[in-house]
Amino acid sequence: MKFKLTMLMRLVSMACVAALTWASLAQADIVASGSQGFTEPNGFYDGVKSFTVYTDDDVANPMPGAPGEFTYLYTITNDPGSFIGIVGFNLDAPIGSVVSAGHLDDSDLATPPPAVLINNNNGVVRWDWLDPNLINPGQTADTLYVISTYTPGSLTDTIYSIEGNFAFDVEATCVGPLDPPVETCILDIAKEGCVVQPPSPPGDACEGKVTCFEFQYTGLGCDASSNLQDPKKTLCIGDAALTAPVDIVVTGNKHRKKKKRGWRGRKSSKEKGKKRKSRKNFASFQDVSLGDVHEVCASDAGKKNLGSSTKVKIKTANGSFYEVLELDKFHTSCSQPFGPGMQFGSLLITSVTSTKGGTVVLEEDPPDEMCVTEIDQTEPPHCVGKVTSLTLRYEGGDCSGSMNSQGPGKTGCTDFSAAGTYPVRVIVSDGAAAPPSTTAYVDVEPISIGDLITINASAAGHSQLKSVTGWWLKDAGDDTLRSDGFFHTSCSQAVNLGDQFGPLQVYSITSTGGGTVSLEHQVDYTYAVTNPNASDATNVSVNDDLLGNITSGQSIPAGATVVYTASSAVSQETTNIATVTGDVNGQMCEPATSVVTITVVEPPPTGTICASKIAAMRLLYTGPNILGAHVEIVPKTFPLDSVSYDLDLIGGVTELTLPAENGFSVDSTVHGVTDLGSKVKIFIDGTLEEIHTSCSAPFETGKPAPLNNPKGAPSPNWTVVEFTQKN
Repeated sequence: MKFKLTMLMRLVSMACVAALTWASLAQADIVASGSQGFTEPNGFYDGVKSFTVYTDDDVANPMPGAPGEFTYLYTITNDPGSFIGIVGFNLDAPIGSVVSAGHLDDSDLATPPPAVLINNNNGVVRWDWLDPNLINPGQTADTLYVISTYTPGSLTDTIYSIEGNFAFDVEATCVGPLDPPVETCILDIAKEGCVVQPPSPPGDACEGKVTCFEFQYTGLGCDASSNLQDPKKTLCIGDAALTAPVDIVVTGNKHRKKKKRGWRGRKSSKEKGKKRKSRKNFASFQDVSLGDVHEVCASDAGKKNLGSSTKVKIKTANGSFYEVLELDKFHTSCSQPFGPGMQFGSLLITSVTSTKGGTVVLEEDPPDEMCVTEIDQTEPPHCVGKVTSLTLRYEGGDCSGSMNSQGPGKTGCTDFSAAGTYPVRVIVSDGAAAPPSTTAYVDVEPISIGDLITINASAAGHSQLKSVTGWWLKDAGDDTLRSDGFFHTSCSQAVNLGDQFGPLQVYSITSTGGGTVSLEHQVDYTYAVTNPNASDATNVSVNDDLLGNITSGQSIPAGATVVYTASSAVSQETTNIATVTGDVNGQMCEPATSVVTITVVEPPPTGTICASKIAAMRLLYTGPNILGAHVEIVPKTFPLDSVSYDLDLIGGVTELTLPAENGFSVDSTVHGVTDLGSKVKIFIDGTLEEIHTSCSAPFETGKPAPLNNPKGAPSPNWTVVEFTQKN
């Protein structure tokens, strides 16, 4: 036998018949396969060499390697017409490229196995067949294999040689291990943008007298207090400090007790001149855990309402009467705001029932895990109820920039020096007079153009902003007064987003009836970067096409995910593209991108809202279908001249309209009066429903008609289609 690595000194005359099939390396499939004919130059033998290349995860691979390795199979067949046997097969393989080599023994004597394998990873793999097990004419040897991390080349890239007996050899090319594996460098990025939702405002749901309320025990203590009541009307002492379980006792005002009399009905000498009072115990709860909700009702103590103030004692569970952890007191007569969402120490009010307002429950905020990608636009009016917080943006300039709809005398602005772009000191107080005659909400410096100034009523000891808010702008350098002014903040005058009072623009408003509205909305962006590579990623950078560089120079371990964050104020539909780059083992990764869009939801068309008493109205029936119904409308101003209908009531279809009522359901002018009065009675087959029509509750087209009791609640049966008002 003759061992040859290559035999370039000889020209081989060879008939090569190849059928070659390639597949994607990214698939678990045969990578390449085919066959080649070979002929010894002197004609002593010829045959066919077949090959197949598998990936490691191909289920048909008879000898799979480790992940990322390729299996090369070779089969040598000596043609029956040959004169001599084949004794050797040599395959060039780059140094260090062969993980293992061998043969697949099928125990068939007709397919002789090689007797010798030489694999020194020195550039060639060699198989030898020895007498008497040569590959004789007409025989096919056992399948040979090479496992390598190197990727296959083409038919002309790898040199092989076949050795015949008596040193008659053939050399040619075939498919074999060729190129070192190209380490893929991949980084993934997933971007998310979530619009920050303001908490539901603690609204005033108290109208008339409070009969019941529900509370949730939070254990958060006095520091958690957040409500609209005058601080002088509330009290919080101690701290529950998340203690659980606890006992809770709810009591009301002291009530005068019936005095004992002496014999024959006379007062005892000890009681003369004394007023004896005792507190009414409304409720007592034992073993209360964090998050538990309980209801307190006046009727449980034999009373019609809770009275002007309510005290709550939070005590150690099963402890003595004197082991009080926290004492809370708040107003419950409706002369102070009282509603769901208000927090008094460790008590969160979740529901309020009053004699005229009915039952109002807490609106739940979206769960923290919910990502909101839409911005809701809010149409004016933006100031509803009372203002609790106001954010102003410093726009620079002077009084000439004022732009608002407040009436004469409700706002003022005076310039004392030329407008500039210098930093300023901003003072905002609870009146038109300068501090110390008034109390400052805020006094901040230096403020530059575009900076925000937030005013909280609580900073001046109030539950809401006073009716007049004053402001003063001074040079931040020498404290020279540049301009001052005032504007109305009780909501009786419009305060809307974008309104400008001199150099100050209304940026956001939080009011008791309108919640929080803002010119721009905070969007929190997250950038989750994953390194799926087998090695650590270095020099990782994340860039946002609108926000700029988010992070750079980071390292991420193999297989790990790291989240980066950023925030931005957004006022319109916005699309951001995030791009991540980095290196793995010195190789630059292909940039990966992720796109997020924040959309804007236009507000629905606003209906016409009443400004005075209703003169005429046209109603759409929205209740359940009633065939052959009799409807009678009885306004307060002409109860003896009612309007009647006999018709089928089909929900969402039937409108009450008569030519005699000028096309309305009822028109006061037809009956010789100017308006319908404060309420209108509507009977359906004798069942009464009262609609409020004085405009002290919103009366709006396209919305359910407001009920008279509870006042302003939506009617389940009637929607306002059209109305006219008293002139």
